[in-house]
Amino acid sequence: MIKLLNSNFYRLKKNISFWILLIVMAYFGIFIYDNYNPIDTKCIDCNYNRLGEVIFLFNSFICILLPIFTSLFIGTEYSDGGIKNKIIKGHTRTNIYLSNLLTTIIVSFIYTIIFLISVNIMGLIWGNHIAIPINDFLILTLDSIMLNILTSSFYTFISMTIPNKISSTIISLCIVIWSFMISPNISTKLSSTTGFTKNIYHFILNIIPYGQAYQIAEHANSIHQGMNIAITDPTNQYQILWIYSLCLIIFINFYGIFILNKKELN
Repeated sequence: MIKLLNSNFYRLKKNISFWILLIVMAYFGIFIYDNYNPIDTKCIDCNYNRLGEVIFLFNSFICILLPIFTSLFIGTEYSDGGIKNKIIKGHTRTNIYLSNLLTTIIVSFIYTIIFLISVNIMGLIWGNHIAIPINDFLILTLDSIMLNILTSSFYTFISMTIPNKISSTIISLCIVIWSFMISPNISTKLSSTTGFTKNIYHFILNIIPYGQAYQIAEHANSIHQGMNIAITDPTNQYQILWIYSLCLIIFINFYGIFILNKKELN
């Protein structure tokens, strides 16, 4: 496993897509503050302490960038014969899968840290701070950590189980676009539905990575503005998102390892 990880990190240092996406993530952290620049607004009584509103938006950006990274980085395992070479050298398929998963998880946290550094620098420039109660902040942080691992698991699964790099890239991007379209739509419907139908909508939203990212951002924004979460969401779904993520992480990775071990490599 250590040798496989070292090999991945060696490739990572030379991978152009990794560095480009890293720069893009840093740019997102700076760009996000354009909408909250007090110089650009005429409202003199507004509270411009907006760092708490934007700091958890990295989850949404991870859901955009990570599929691109996994498709370009892990997708080459089949096209260049990397998996077959590793198996010939005595590495198990399970270790190959887990090493790629760990690499993706580490990359997701690197992107997250870069975003947090850039967005906090902007917050420091504008004199902002995170006005979120510590308990809510810790819950949202736990949700975000687990969501990072879930997103890494999901797109590693796609890249490792679909041998064609182009196909895995197209599928990943289609899922991203679909989740971007459906998540706000479902969230809107939640306010006009009740009972079993509302529970179904909540479940769908909770198992979609971007659906979780959307909820985390919305809750951070609501808490930061001093709104009562119980009014906007009586079920307080944001408190249990990490449980959904944990269950999905276990299922996706076990199933992915199972498929890879059964797959015939050409």
